[in-house]
Amino acid sequence: MPTPLKTVIITLFIEGALALAVAAALVFGGLYDVAATAQHLRPTAWLLHTTMRHSVARQAAEVGDPPRFNEAMLVRGAAHFRYGCAPCHGAPGAAPSAIERSAEPPPPPYSVFANWSPRELFWIVKNGVKMTAMPGWPAQDRDDEVWDMVAFLVAAPTTSPETFARLAFGKSNDVGQDDNPLSTLNAGTAPPPSAAAGCAPCHGTDGHGRNNAFPNIGGLSPQYIASALRDFRGGGRASGYMQRAAAGLSDNDIKQLADYFGAKSRGGTKHTSVLSATSLGARIAKHGTGNGRVPACVSCHALDSRDRTPGLPALTGQPHEYLDKQLALFASGVRKGSADERIMAKIARAMSTEERSAVVDYFASLGEPERASRD
Repeated sequence: MPTPLKTVIITLFIEGALALAVAAALVFGGLYDVAATAQHLRPTAWLLHTTMRHSVARQAAEVGDPPRFNEAMLVRGAAHFRYGCAPCHGAPGAAPSAIERSAEPPPPPYSVFANWSPRELFWIVKNGVKMTAMPGWPAQDRDDEVWDMVAFLVAAPTTSPETFARLAFGKSNDVGQDDNPLSTLNAGTAPPPSAAAGCAPCHGTDGHGRNNAFPNIGGLSPQYIASALRDFRGGGRASGYMQRAAAGLSDNDIKQLADYFGAKSRGGTKHTSVLSATSLGARIAKHGTGNGRVPACVSCHALDSRDRTPGLPALTGQPHEYLDKQLALFASGVRKGSADERIMAKIARAMSTEERSAVVDYFASLGEPERASRD
């Protein structure tokens, strides 16, 4: 007669063997239904969701403090959410696609973002979630873009459809709220290439951007625009926003867009005052630091459009935040690839925080390049 201990051991062995047999039948016998039209069993759904919640909470504890969110971040986050996220999660005033709703597990509606902390949202957007349709951020080095998305995700559950339309599309003369941002072009103007419809919600039909949230691409040299788009398309230049936007562009699309936006005026931000020509930023921009550590910015980025080197971007007329961010990306090594970018990385790293801020203030204060002094 077996002892109580032996009985327990035998019972556990039999139960373990049965569990293995059931698991083997499910895995190798094809008994578990993996069809997306069939919901998970309740225990399976609970296990997966609970595991995900605890995993995200643990991983997000290592995420740094969120930055101070601002209007420009909300605008960029909303603009990308409209095209990259709303088809699955829906948006204020817009239901998710019927196709995405049929996924298993179904993507959560945007209203549940309120259940996650900013750090948890950051971790999910950056890394994605296994065994779901949630991908990681395409540009893993661009934490700044991920925080843009978090800024909007935090606000999304309480955002009205009207506010979302303003954030995602704007209310300027050239960007409407009807999913056809090119519909209000002035009669008689040359029609833009069809691919420009994907550019207009952020950059406007003239390329001047909006809300100081997006770079001014109007009047940049066609060579530079084409090179940037090819770099975004191929992933050589990191941006989760632009890699998505450029991924489907053909070489012909890129040429047409470069010619179209390159022919526009610079326009851009108009400031009420221009910094003194004797300011630190002006001196570095026009003459460098004087010791060879930082060359004059205008030696490559001329103030006057007639003097600019093809293939290099104009800095005048750009939003302050954009210029500051690009110098930070150069200094950190995130922007890299071409010979010009390697030169800029070296220059950005050689500049002190004060010098970098002063140069950004100077160029951002100039507004339209046609008004810039040639001295």
